[in-house]
Amino acid sequence: MPKQVDHEKRRRQIAEATWRLISTEGIEQATVRKIAQEAGLSLGALRHYFATQDELLRFSMELVSERAQQRITTIFEQGGPPKQVLLDVLLEVLPYKEEYQLEMSVWFQFMMAAYRSKTDTGTDDIFRMCLVLLERLPAGTLRDGIDVRLEAERLAALIDGLAFHALFRPERLTKDRLKTILVHHLNTIFQS
Repeated sequence: MPKQVDHEKRRRQIAEATWRLISTEGIEQATVRKIAQEAGLSLGALRHYFATQDELLRFSMELVSERAQQRITTIFEQGGPPKQVLLDVLLEVLPYKEEYQLEMSVWFQFMMAAYRSKTDTGTDDIFRMCLVLLERLPAGTLRDGIDVRLEAERLAALIDGLAFHALFRPERLTKDRLKTILVHHLNTIFQS
């Protein structure tokens, strides 16, 4: 009897191999041949799952977003006070765990590649997430006179900066330190 293969699981494994390669060698070096080798597959087997390198890279990038979105959805399902929920969501997109570091490293590589190629592939995802999160807060949660769009831009810039520096200085920007910084910022925009 032929061996059963979970094709979606295999696609995800290939994407994770792509992440590892991008993280260590850069997106420019992530050739289909090297990705197949990293995934422990023949080139032909990899092409069975992804016809082109662009298709593979797009799927790999979407998987980063999907995983973060799954974690965020879980937080919303658990509920809680709006400020705590927002804090927990923001922490989920920061690289304070090893697996999140890999995701963020790869995400930055994708963003730089999109910038160099002048394509808009998720480059505003953090801003859009911040905007939606702030817009969906219950009335009276934020301080009076808050410009939600401006605060979303400011929060997105804070998240991007923290993520970047947390990748390179994880010993300085631990989860506790990241949380302290975010709480301080949220205290400036939330009602007391």
